[in-house]
Amino acid sequence: MNSFSQTETGTLSSEPQALNLPDIEKYAEPLHSHEENLPLGTSAFDILRKDIPEIPFVIKSLLPEGYAIWGGKAKAGKSMMILGSICVPVVSGTEALSFFETTKGKVLYLCFRG
Repeated sequence: MNSFSQTETGTLSSEPQALNLPDIEKYAEPLHSHEENLPLGTSAFDILRKDIPEIPFVIKSLLPEGYAIWGGKAKAGKSMMILGSICVPVVSGTEALSFFETTKGKVLYLCFRG
């Protein structure tokens, strides 16, 4: 995942910056529910401490695993673009759109026309 941060010289860097959690911890306050029937919330500090796994991509930096919905005007070429530039490269493990690295896998293509 790319995140950009400003270096001491003022230039942008895409190098990952480590969070100094002990400094954050002294400012964190526990969350309290004011009513007994409300669940406790999650603080930003708790979220920062979680180890969140990377999202697996079928097409690197473009299409994550799961499902996608493509829409547009009629006769715009959506079906041919999806079949030829997305589905076939994923099934064969070749580059999608002549640029993006793919993870070889299965594809289910459903076409619903209104």
